[in-house]
Amino acid sequence: NIKGFSGFGYMLDAFPDAAARLGPGTVAAQFLTKFLVEGKFYSIFSFLFGLGFSIQLARGEGRPDWLRVYARRLRILFLIGVLHAFLLWSGDILWLYAVLGFALLLFRNAQPRTILIWAFVLLLAPIPFYAVCYLVAPGFNTDDLIPTPIDLPTVVRIYATSSYPVILGLNLEDWLFVTKYRFFTGRAFRVLGLFLLGLWAGRLGVLQKPEQHARLLKGVLRVGLIVGLAASLTATLIPSSYILTLQGVYATAADALGSHPLALAYVAAFVLLWRHATVRRILSRLVPMGRMALTNYLLQTVLGVAIYYGYGFGWFGRMPTLVTMLVVVPSILLAQMILSALWLRHFRYGPMEWIWRQATYRRRLPLRSTQPPKPAAAEA
Repeated sequence: NIKGFSGFGYMLDAFPDAAARLGPGTVAAQFLTKFLVEGKFYSIFSFLFGLGFSIQLARGEGRPDWLRVYARRLRILFLIGVLHAFLLWSGDILWLYAVLGFALLLFRNAQPRTILIWAFVLLLAPIPFYAVCYLVAPGFNTDDLIPTPIDLPTVVRIYATSSYPVILGLNLEDWLFVTKYRFFTGRAFRVLGLFLLGLWAGRLGVLQKPEQHARLLKGVLRVGLIVGLAASLTATLIPSSYILTLQGVYATAADALGSHPLALAYVAAFVLLWRHATVRRILSRLVPMGRMALTNYLLQTVLGVAIYYGYGFGWFGRMPTLVTMLVVVPSILLAQMILSALWLRHFRYGPMEWIWRQATYRRRLPLRSTQPPKPAAAEA
């Protein structure tokens, strides 16, 4: 999300000389992030959401109130996502996860084969969906429904220099734009499809028992790299546009065939590496960050807007690309890795995870790790 926080993406669209303004490495950073990063990490996040659902489903089996508790969990996540999207940053994805989490419930009793078929159907659905949108409304611009469209140079100036109330208004317009763009590119199909892949993998224990599924993981790694890299490179080389065009059909197809296979290759590589004790000792330092995923996701936004927005340090669209990519990003991740480990030495959950769980189960839960947790009939 650093491209959104820093204004990197806006600058490239707003100014022909953006690469010169942002300094060395800008063109390379744009290419590499689009090729190897964009679309891949929300794919991993979505896959893990489905995997987590499979684990919670197994734990909640036989508990009569599990479904009601899980639905409440999704409603609270939706509220967190809406507050995040409207009050801080338009690119939030949590509210969409919460909405699609209810659709995921429809597959809770489905057989693995059925889940896998639906996953592939949904992951490929954005291609015909965008094509139909293009045929129905060729040339439609996702900006057309924005109440008060603002030119991009003005957007950059507002984010870089304005107060919180002014940026809040622009953030709402950005949310409308982002939501419409995600609609036409089939983001809902993609996320639900990845949810189902995670559910399928969880049902089979692919990540929980990697030794038993090493052949599958190696196959996913090989195919994911070959197909994902080739299609992602194609998507990277196609100029992006927010207007419904025939070129957009090709771009959507390339992205759908590139982002998700490459993301799954990343997952497979990580799991295969995890089997080796030496590598596992290194990678295990990331575990506390994962246990505090919600807190860290929101904290990245807080830090991002504090560094770049006008009501913070105002570096939006002004910080050199190499500083953003090679200093700010690693520093935030390193700080979160250290702080997460220190926090979990003393507490059972991350702060936002603790709030989320208490609201879900409607009772006070111990936070300090020295306090034994109370048994919960519906906890999953």
